[in-house]
Amino acid sequence: MIVWAFAAVTMMAVLMATFVGDVRRAILALWVAGLAIGGVYLTIGAELLAIVQWIVSTLVAISFVFFAVMFGEY
Repeated sequence: MIVWAFAAVTMMAVLMATFVGDVRRAILALWVAGLAIGGVYLTIGAELLAIVQWIVSTLVAISFVFFAVMFGEY
């Protein structure tokens, strides 16, 4: 049952990232989606894959923030 909760959080975050007008909120929503996918992996028993997913989603979100700053979003 908890897998469905993580899946719902993932879908809401992805939809928010798609339709929001601000780049900062889109980056945050994509990061939340990555964390929720890691939660799905954790609930199905793939702990290593969940940790790798959390690390990758965090690094990608940080790099998106860096590029948004470099290209003048803030």
